[in-house]
This record gives sequence, C-alpha cells and structure tokens, in this order.
Amino acid sequence: MKKLLREFKAFINKGNVIDLAVAVIIGAAFGKIVSSLVEDVITPLTSLVIGSVDIVDLKWVIIKAAADGAGEVAVMYGKFLKNVMDFLIIAVSIFFAIKFYNRATRNIQKQIEKSGEQIKARLSAQKTADCADKDDGAAEAAESGDNGRESHAESNASAVGEENGILKEIRDLLKNHIEKGGGRS
Repeated sequence: MKKLLREFKAFINKGNVIDLAVAVIIGAAFGKIVSSLVEDVITPLTSLVIGSVDIVDLKWVIIKAAADGAGEVAVMYGKFLKNVMDFLIIAVSIFFAIKFYNRATRNIQKQIEKSGEQIKARLSAQKTADCADKDDGAAEAAESGDNGRESHAESNASAVGEENGILKEIRDLLKNHIEKGGGRS
C-alpha cells in the first residue's frame, strides 16, 4: 500500500498533472466566456437578422399542446444551433492557439539551430587557432627531435568532444525550457 501511495504522490507531483488541472480550470472559464458570447451577443444579432425573438426559441412543432394539458412535442433546433455556434467558436479559438504555439515552437527551434551553428563556428575557429599553436609547438618539437603529432591529435579529439558536449548541454537546456512552458510566448 505504501508503494502505491508513493507512486501516486510521484504522479501527482509531476508537472503534467498540474498543467492538466490548470488547463481544465481555464477551459471551464473559457467555455463560460464563449457561452456568454453566443447567448448575449451572437444570438440576439442572429435573431435580429432572421426576425425571430430569440434563436434558442426556434422549434419545429410535431404535436401541438392539447387543451387537457398534454405537452407539445417539438424539435428544438434553435438550441442545437446555439450549441453548434459554441462549438465552432471554441474550435476556431483552439485552432488559432495551436497554430500560434506551433509557430512559436518553430521560431525557437530555428533560434536554437542558429545559435548552435554560431557556437560551432566559434569552436571551430578556436580549434583552428589551437591547432596552429600546436603546429608551431610541433615544429619546434620536431627540430628538437620530439614528436608533437600525438599531442595535436589528442588536442583535436578533445576539442571535438568538448564541442559536442557543449552543443548537447545547450540542446538539453533549451529542450527542458520548452517542455516546462518557457517556449510559449
């Protein structure tokens, strides 16, 4: 039982659960805003255009109400139209939100790639300068009978390893930043 509680605690403490809870709360509030927009703005304007008092009251009566109090049977297509408008507004809003998020993510990815290329170029220039210094040292070592080529090869290998390590760290940092929501603008 303790293991199950620990697993549940770890699950709850993950950022995804909190993000989901926030999304549900914001979604509920957004739903109220959209419903108000449809009921209080769009429906009256639509009613004005079609000449009806309220679009929600539109219906197709199948059986009229009887004098003895039996209820009428009707298809309430006005309510259906209102719900369709709610859905369309929410769908369009989500579409544009996702489109905006994807564009922002692509721009961040391009910036990451550009930064990586700039860092790579600087490291390459530094490596070239280091190799030139090593070559001067190797020439002096060759004059004295010492072989400096091994140290030059070791220097190249360590520079490439260092370059890859730096790029990996940058990539990991930016990936973590984006995953935690920092990439959203």
